[in-house]
Amino acid sequence: MKDSIDRRRDIVRGQIMEAISDPENIAALTPLLAEFQGLMRAHGLALARKWMKSKKPMIASAGWCTYSAILATWDDEDLDLDEVAALLDQVVQEVHSAPNRVRYAMNNFVISVGTYITPLLKKAKQAAKKIGPVSVDMGDTACKVPLAVDYIAKVESMKRVGKKRKTAKC
Repeated sequence: MKDSIDRRRDIVRGQIMEAISDPENIAALTPLLAEFQGLMRAHGLALARKWMKSKKPMIASAGWCTYSAILATWDDEDLDLDEVAALLDQVVQEVHSAPNRVRYAMNNFVISVGTYITPLLKKAKQAAKKIGPVSVDMGDTACKVPLAVDYIAKVESMKRVGKKRKTAKC
């Protein structure tokens, strides 16, 4: 079993490195990272932190998406809740001036905190209220950006706040 996990980790790591090397392929990172973070918990978090700081929107977006996937799948005890709270504050300050794709990922981060991290539910709701609607150009699609405050309220009304996912899938 361990050998097959190690092999899969190496394959996914190679695919991630290939995507990083070509900016045209960078969009392929998000689904790979969801699997990768399950295989390499500590490295997934380190990569998320690094990528969130990138000036390249595709990379920064992948970082926020990866961190959101971690929030959805890791036990709260394994998370640095002070760091997550600080990231919420950062989103409140930066979301409306962030690049298009990063705005969408930051909005989803707020939703993830409010949905999966019970100790930070109140702070996530406050952040969602401060942020309000997030405008993202979704191109010629019917896709819409979820309103974080409404999404969190819906999950709360279903009494599902804090219910973790077994895996992260994109």
